[in-house]
Amino acid sequence: MHTVPTQSESDKALKLLLKAISFLAASIAKQRYCTMTSVILFFSFLPCFCLLATAATNSITPTQPLTNGQILYSPNNYFQLKFFNPSESKNRFVGIWCCTNSFMNRFVWVANREKPLTDFGGVFAIQNGGGLVVLDGMKKALWSSNTLYVMNNSSVAELLDSGNLVLREVNSVRVIWQSFDHPSDTFILGMKVGINLRTGETWTLRSWRNDTDPAPGSFTFGIDPQSLNQFFIWRRSIPYWRGIFWNGTAFSSPLFDLITVSSFNYSIISSEDEVYFTILNPTDIDSYSFLVMKPEGTFESFEINIGRGGGFW
Repeated sequence: MHTVPTQSESDKALKLLLKAISFLAASIAKQRYCTMTSVILFFSFLPCFCLLATAATNSITPTQPLTNGQILYSPNNYFQLKFFNPSESKNRFVGIWCCTNSFMNRFVWVANREKPLTDFGGVFAIQNGGGLVVLDGMKKALWSSNTLYVMNNSSVAELLDSGNLVLREVNSVRVIWQSFDHPSDTFILGMKVGINLRTGETWTLRSWRNDTDPAPGSFTFGIDPQSLNQFFIWRRSIPYWRGIFWNGTAFSSPLFDLITVSSFNYSIISSEDEVYFTILNPTDIDSYSFLVMKPEGTFESFEINIGRGGGFW
């Protein structure tokens, strides 16, 4: 399993870097012990020190944004939040990468799907007011969590081992915003697709435009707000598939017809507060389920095994 540099390790690396710079400066000032060899060695190791000191981070704060080249790790490195550009594309996005075996190495959530970065100066930060934002090199906002939270410098963003990016109050478990409430094309254990009957908020899946472009595609999976016992797949707002459920356990038109792996388990939950589709907990506690809406409107499911060593394999 890949070892994640901790914050303390990054701090130590930074201190070593500062000591090395101080030593080199002192040597130059005294005009001794500063040979060409020592200068070459110093600058040879400089990228390593900088990588350890800046690349790994465990949280995003108002004073510590995520910049290009940095990675926000989940505690056991199951997931990573980072900048990326799809193959053969100059557009850049901020997304959550699933660090698993080759069957599921993919981005499961993308922030700025509709407005990609076109430069390398972007940041993923907590803005004034406490919400999350993606800014380009000119500090123009390309995406925002639209979080109404007025207490400055009192929020922190962390990536959980579930794949959920959570914005919460400092020194509190109160969640201000979470990525699980705003799915992209990938449905993860713990997410919902449905509607909050009290607020009117809906949770939907939206396919990628194609396999290499995370921009919103043609297909959307969600509940019909006018008829709460019906789930639809819409193709450009036109119904493409409809499923009517009963007893909270099954669709009249099997969703399995659209899933390439038939072992996928799901349920429909209905209450006074919400109606939603969700993934069931696997019977194998070492398993983890994903459901991906493909650009062509079908689903693909994955079941990943978590090894006893603490990581995906």
